[in-house]
Parts: sequence; structure tokens; C-alpha cells
Amino acid sequence: MLCFAFSMCVSAQELAFSSKVMGPVSNVVTYSADGKLQQVTDNIRWRDVDADISSLGAVAFSSNREESTEIDIHRRTEAFDIYWAPQRGGALERLTRTPGNEMLPRFSPDGRRLAYVYERSQLLVQALPKSDTPDKKGKSPQPVFSAGEILDFAWSPDGSSFVIAMRSETGAALMLLRPACHSSEDPGVSGKSGDHFPSNDAVPFIPSVLKEFPRLGAQAEGSCPQCGSVTSLAWSPDGERIAYILHPDEAGVRTLRVLALQGREDVPVSDASHQVQSPVSWSADSKSLLYSALVDYRYFYDERNHRKVYEGSMQVFHTDLDGHREPLAGAGGAARAPVFFGDSQIAYLFAEQLDARKYSLVVQDLQGGERQRIFDDVSKKSVLAVRN
Repeated sequence: MLCFAFSMCVSAQELAFSSKVMGPVSNVVTYSADGKLQQVTDNIRWRDVDADISSLGAVAFSSNREESTEIDIHRRTEAFDIYWAPQRGGALERLTRTPGNEMLPRFSPDGRRLAYVYERSQLLVQALPKSDTPDKKGKSPQPVFSAGEILDFAWSPDGSSFVIAMRSETGAALMLLRPACHSSEDPGVSGKSGDHFPSNDAVPFIPSVLKEFPRLGAQAEGSCPQCGSVTSLAWSPDGERIAYILHPDEAGVRTLRVLALQGREDVPVSDASHQVQSPVSWSADSKSLLYSALVDYRYFYDERNHRKVYEGSMQVFHTDLDGHREPLAGAGGAARAPVFFGDSQIAYLFAEQLDARKYSLVVQDLQGGERQRIFDDVSKKSVLAVRN
């Protein structure tokens, strides 16, 4: 058993996730540390996905829901828009209404803004309407960055800046995006909370490259272990590091790495044989991480029985920044999407089989002990969002 020193001063007391209804249909549900499950949406037609929960308790998600519930047999397209519930138990409010898809809604640390990705290529920030605003419309969303493809992004702990995982046909990169009002000596990545986002929408955001990754066939030929794309990232609460998952372009291992913003030291922290899965979670003291990974994984098609076969397991691991790690859950099954929950617990999704169609929400002590199954109908594509 590894020992990690923690000084968690903020407790994550609530989770948000998508529950499975039938087929692809899903609802948004929250679970609080006092044992309360609450259904934020209740539908039998739409896909409510990518749920996030703010420090103020509001919930946002992306959905393909429409005002009309009539079946259109000629329909060939759909669009996901952003919705939010400013007050638990209150009416849902629609934040976007476009013909394209808005996904990955994420609240700023202070809960006053919501960033999201439009059509996988543009990052926008929406100032959320205040409860005392008569028309409840607020300001128009502010475009802050565009790229060939945005795979993931994260707010800085102080709410002023972003780190973005992007790629194109010729290359991929981790980008730091900060407002022009920050000087070059002030990276805007302090761990201090509060509203540090520019109040003037005209202030541009200046991108700078943190790390570049060549693309196989475009910038490199033959074997290229460093060729790939960042599929998931997380900014440490102290503002000093970025944890990211590198997915190789060629057959290889998905690795969890940690990049220091000062000095740019970049080190792997996952086992060399682990296929790390999204997402990754930082501890409140920025000294350790949770991640899930496929272990001894093998996939093949059984011609005799005409079925897909998945061997191995997906396990949850706890690692420090030096790569000292221990398994916490999942041996013999599938445990994924782990997060730190409260002062001494973790939460994750678990299923008995790798090809399961739904998962269970499980909470257990970080240092071992009893595992508590909370909810048994979590969508297989859901992750866990944490209210800090």
C-alpha cells in the first residue's frame, strides 16, 4: 500500500453524471456526499450528455432535445445545444440555439461563466445570466479560440486562462490560451480562485504552444513513438502542471504524462504497459492523480461463436508525480472515470465486463475499505463531474 500526503482544504461534495434510460437515451443525475440522488432531467427521448456541475451548484449539459416530440421519419441530422439548471429543481434554460453541435460545457471555477466547444473547432465562453436579470438572456457567447479540431480543454484554477488540446492534419499541440491583458511575466496560471476573466469582451486571447506533437505521415515517417494527439487533460489545482493523455498515431500505448508549466519538464507517470483511458483527476493538493487503464487487454472476433471478445480488465490507479502507483479497483472487471470525492474517498464507474452497456456508480475510501454501490444505471459513455 502506497502512502500519499494530503492537505485537502476543499471537499468535493457532489457528482453529476448521465444515467441510461433505454437505447441511447440518457438523463442527468447528481449524487451528494450525504447520500442524496437527484434527477436533473427526466425524459424518454433525448440524449442529455457531458454534464458538469459548478461551484455554485448549477448543472449544465449538452442535449439533442427539441421542442417538438413528434417523430420525423425523414430526419437525417440532429444538433446538440447547451442547457443548464441554475437552481436545482427549477426549470431548465436553453443557452444555445444553433444548427451545429455544442459540446463539452464546463463551468469556470467561480461558476459565473460556461465554456464549450462548437462543432469540435471553436471554443466559446458564455457569461451566465444572473438570477435577478429580467430577460435571463445575458451576453452573447465570446469566441476565444479556433482550431482544426479541439479534443479537450480545461480552465485555469484562477479562471483567467485555458489549456487546449488541438490537432490538425499536419500536427497536434497543447496550447496555453491567456488574455492579452496578462504580461509575458504573468502567465495567468496561479492557483488563486476568483473572477480573473477579462470583463471586456474585446480583450483577445493570445495562444502559445506548450508542447507540439508531430502527426505520423505528415511530419514524420516510419516508426514515431512521439507522434500522436492529446485526448484528455486536466489542470492541477495549484496551477503549476498539466496532466494529459497522449494517444499514439500508430499502434502503441496511451500514456498519462505531467507537464510542468515552469521549465516544461514532461514526464510519464503511468505504467509503460497500461492503456490509459480518459479522463484523469487531480487531488486537491496537486500531489497525486487518479486514472483508469486497460491492463492485459486483448480484443478479437470469435468466428466460431460470432461475437466480439474482450480480455483483460480496466483498473483504477492512484499515482504520485514520480510515477509511484497502486491499483485501487477494477481487477477482474471494468472500473473507469475515477475522481476524488470528499476528503478521503474516491468515486468511479464499475461494470463486471469490459463490453458492458451500463455501469454502476461506486464510492470507496481512498486507502481501501468497503465499496458502496450507489446507482446501477449509469450510461457507458458518461464520466463523473465533481462540484468543488
